[in-house]
Amino acid sequence: MGDLTCDEVLQHLEVYLDREVGGEDARGIEGHLAECGDCFKRQSFVAGLREIVRRKCGAVERLPEGLADRIRRATSGGDPTSA
Repeated sequence: MGDLTCDEVLQHLEVYLDREVGGEDARGIEGHLAECGDCFKRQSFVAGLREIVRRKCGAVERLPEGLADRIRRATSGGDPTSA
């Protein structure tokens, strides 16, 4: 990813924030963000929003008893209502 456009940076913003972009690609995005105020503001907003969601959704310390098993059964094709 050489010189990136705003559209290209915004297209890859989520994977960049997930740290799934490395090397030259990450440096290209970081370089663009350092020079483009609009993209930097967007990145800051998205990162902040993700942090709020992570904090709010991570507040549940324990799942209700049996919920994890019901989810496993439902996602593996089993009957989530069976015990």
